[in-house]
Amino acid sequence: MKNTQCAILILSCDKYADLWSPFFEAFFKNWLDCPYQIYLGSNLKKFSDKKVRTILSGKDIDWSTSYLKILSQIPEKYILVWPEDAFIVTKVNTTLINSCFTYLEQKKAKHIQACPIVPADTKNIPKNQYFGTYEKTRPYRINVKGFWDKKYLQSILIKGESPWHFEVIGSYRTSYEDGFYFSSKPIFDYIHIVEKGKLIRSRLNLCKTNKIRLDISKRRIQNYFEQILSYIGMQLVYLILNINWKIRLSIMNFFRKILFCY
Repeated sequence: MKNTQCAILILSCDKYADLWSPFFEAFFKNWLDCPYQIYLGSNLKKFSDKKVRTILSGKDIDWSTSYLKILSQIPEKYILVWPEDAFIVTKVNTTLINSCFTYLEQKKAKHIQACPIVPADTKNIPKNQYFGTYEKTRPYRINVKGFWDKKYLQSILIKGESPWHFEVIGSYRTSYEDGFYFSSKPIFDYIHIVEKGKLIRSRLNLCKTNKIRLDISKRRIQNYFEQILSYIGMQLVYLILNINWKIRLSIMNFFRKILFCY
């Protein structure tokens, strides 16, 4: 596959412009030989770097509306989408990224999750293979982060949605379609640094360890109470996600029947 068919999209907006410099500093430190066109999706602000092409979507209406405007300006067929608040901290294996794009094309896949947010279906990973298949009707079959067939991505985005709605409700919209895969291991390690617009206090030391020059004067830091609530919330999420998804759906359907009239 020619690299002109593939691209990297760092999905962002003007509100997160303070993260662009540290993000790309970490990006190029760990992926100096990136062979793909790199796009930064934003609203009205541009990032000054010859290696990055900024795509402007105009005034921020909502997340998915801006996203669709950004995608319409990308000529490549396949894209790796990555958010600006997830700083890459390990060397990127270009050969592995190439194999992900190749797999996307060969399988006519719609989406490959690069860093799965739900436990992998290990039984759906063929022996000695890197990729597995998400079953139909499984929650969280789609993730903002990952490899996408751009046209398909455009077809399932609905104006007015947030990233959370896209991942949750979008998974239901695609629940009876094939073509959704995941990598058995994250393609690289990263530090997620922002939650609800605030810097995650517990990640600041990790940034220092990885020599990420983050200007903490540009954005509020979680207070200790928010940090505790965030930790509890994440532990509950991990606990729920580790319950077999079919059991979770059965429980949800049970309560729907009790609480709602048809």
